[in-house]
Amino acid sequence: MPGQLKNITIVGYNRLMNSLRRIAADNQEIGDEPVRAFSQEMRGVLKSEPYPPKRPGQRSVRTGRLANSWKVEGQGPPARYRIINTARSKKGKFYAGWVVGIKQAWMHKGRWWKAVAVVKKHSHKLSEKLNSIYKELWGK
Repeated sequence: MPGQLKNITIVGYNRLMNSLRRIAADNQEIGDEPVRAFSQEMRGVLKSEPYPPKRPGQRSVRTGRLANSWKVEGQGPPARYRIINTARSKKGKFYAGWVVGIKQAWMHKGRWWKAVAVVKKHSHKLSEKLNSIYKELWGK
């Protein structure tokens, strides 16, 4: 029947995909600059993410320390970066995880955004950039 497609078999597809993964893993330096640039961009996005309105009766004072404490750290091998928040309370304890981390404190849960979700929303940009670089290199 015209327009109907029942089955396509690509012989060697898994072998090809594994080879491409191996090439990318063996040539991490190719992705270093795009990953670094993406990490820096996400640092800026996280820094500018708006705070939610204060809770009724909230007494704590917002200092902006959370927004101003986003940093990017290289992790040794090429193309490995971490986006971290180094905000500390007056007592010297890290607190960003309780505010915008995966396990939020009760007073932040459902009100504050999660850093992981913010970065995930933009992750397609990095995938597209890396795909275009690899296609350009392998297409030559």
